[in-house]
Amino acid sequence: MKKTSYKVALGGVLAAVALFIMFTTGLAPFLTYVAPMFAGMLSIMMMVEVSYGWAFLTYAAVSVLCILVTPDREAAFLFIFFFGYYPIVKGLIEKMKLSVVRWIVKFAVFNVSTISCYFIIINFFGMEDVFDSLNELGKYSLLIFWAAANFTFVIYDLFLNSAAVVYTKWFRTKFLRKKQ
Repeated sequence: MKKTSYKVALGGVLAAVALFIMFTTGLAPFLTYVAPMFAGMLSIMMMVEVSYGWAFLTYAAVSVLCILVTPDREAAFLFIFFFGYYPIVKGLIEKMKLSVVRWIVKFAVFNVSTISCYFIIINFFGMEDVFDSLNELGKYSLLIFWAAANFTFVIYDLFLNSAAVVYTKWFRTKFLRKKQ
């Protein structure tokens, strides 16, 4: 069993890296979506090296600090409402036996989280301008955005699988000298 000091230190390092990634959202507009994805992926390391519980604690710490240091509020909310915890939840969902059920649960988590996120962003924080660029797509803009978001989610989910394999089979064995 690993010592608490190791768990806290690893959580602190991963939280610092995640916050740095989230801080970069002020550099380019596309980082609004990309940075929370990569920051959330760091929880894979915490799950593998320590536990799901510690991964959730790290996510919670980053979420609180994210509000304070992230220049792009939309990116901060995307991290808090979905990308920060999804890699952890995905690990638990993957334990379900039926693939169809797994995908139904994954899509439910994604859509409920995303809709909740944008509902709060628009209605409680007054960021109505979030969807202004969608007006160019016409009356079906929200439907097109929703379909594109779900397609992107599938790619992200598959990417997380690859990232977990790369971490456990390559990085962990080559750089940390640990067995699979």
